[in-house]
Amino acid sequence: MKDTTVDKTACAAFGCPCAATASNGGSTWLCTYHFGTEATSWQRITLELRRLEWLILVCRGIRVCYGTEKWENASRKMDHDIRMHQRTDLLFSPEKDGNPQAWLRRLESVIANAAAGARQPQLATVA
Repeated sequence: MKDTTVDKTACAAFGCPCAATASNGGSTWLCTYHFGTEATSWQRITLELRRLEWLILVCRGIRVCYGTEKWENASRKMDHDIRMHQRTDLLFSPEKDGNPQAWLRRLESVIANAAAGARQPQLATVA
């Protein structure tokens, strides 16, 4: 494989939908959710991020479109996507969030909590 075919902005965890944001000190760059975790957890974290990819895209839309002429259309699409995934608890709320930046932080905490829960394998319990 040629080096030019590797997306150097993507997380090094195979299949991760997130951008690489931090280096482990070498040539490997990881997203926020994979950084600092054991490689044995990467697949579980990636599966959880794939499950929440729609929410990752909502967060990306807020970052890219807020404060631009695209915001009105983008926010309608984000609202639609959240409703389609039956997560109306994640809709923007002026009372709860105050502004889109606070809403973004709330949505990102949902993703971070889900990824953190995927770090450790589920252990079987003996009854």
